Amino acid sequence: TKSYCNYAKLLFNICLGLKPILPHIMPSEMLPLLKERKMEFRFLLTLLTLIGLFSLFKALVAILRWLWASFLRPKKDLRRYGPWVVLTGPTDGIGKAMAFSLTGEGLNLVLRQNPAKLSSVSCEIRQRFAGVQIKSVVCDFAEDVID
Repeated sequence: TKSYCNYAKLLFNICLGLKPILPHIMPSEMLPLLKERKMEFRFLLTLLTLIGLFSLFKALVAILRWLWASFLRPKKDLRRYGPWVVLTGPTDGIGKAMAFSLTGEGLNLVLRQNPAKLSSVSCEIRQRFAGVQIKSVVCDFAEDVID
């Protein structure tokens, strides 16, 4: 019986995380204790499993939303907002790439920048995309126009 008590004590401590068994508990009294503690352990295990599954589901939804927004969502039709686009800074870099991209979708452009750079970009766009209308506007939005 002494080895059985030690085995039960070890079972309580390691497997179920219970307090050590007092030496005066008999093996016949341990069975109800084990069943009671096992039910508590199952409840805790079920609760932690549900929390883990909820967290996993939440992360999966976030990943799927990112995939949808980044790769799977259809392009927005910009022509429904009108046939013209006002573009500032279309002579270099990102602005120039945007000008080519927007004219590729069939939109007309209103370009604003200094006249020398605008004429070269306008000619380049007209050569590449025939039928697109381009208007060049030279103005400075930093100046006060109200008299």
